[in-house]
Amino acid sequence: MASPHDSGDDSGDEQQLPPRRETIPDAVDHFLGMLLDGLQTRNISQIHTLYEDTFNKLTDKYYKQTRWPHVDSVKDQISENPLFLILYQELFYRHVFTRLPPTFDDRIRSWENYCKLLDLIVDDLTGGEDLTVGLPPQWVWDLLDEFVYHYQTYCNFRSKAVKKHDSNERRNSKNIQMSSTPLRFWATCTSSSRHHGLKST
Repeated sequence: MASPHDSGDDSGDEQQLPPRRETIPDAVDHFLGMLLDGLQTRNISQIHTLYEDTFNKLTDKYYKQTRWPHVDSVKDQISENPLFLILYQELFYRHVFTRLPPTFDDRIRSWENYCKLLDLIVDDLTGGEDLTVGLPPQWVWDLLDEFVYHYQTYCNFRSKAVKKHDSNERRNSKNIQMSSTPLRFWATCTSSSRHHGLKST
């Protein structure tokens, strides 16, 4: 799956609220069920097919010009598994940035989601536990590429806001909580060869 980054400018700062209940098509429901199963069984080849092929086909069929179901709907109708929901949101926001105008709130939520995933990995590495995440190499690469991109985008946004003395942009930049996650993640991966466990062996 190609790394998309932005497809356009922010369309506003309003938070995207979920509908009361979304109807999830049977094919999408099946895809999400297979993704959940693949994550739970660490079936890397199955996840690879879902990520590289099935997701794109379903997007073209059902969500070419609209968003995938809100995470709350997926949580209610598919599973409350934390890792599954984090990775679903990664796909959700990647689709938004690729094909739709992202809002400022999308940027915040996407960043927070990446931090949750990397915090999970760091906790596993530092705690000496088996890695919770088992993903195909391409998805791992895309995740890290997008994480770095979002971090650079925020740094550039904050720098421009300070130089322009734009009070609105400076206020927005402060709304993004830049945790210690990036430094913790890279430092931990540098000191531990176990980060290779992210991929299939």
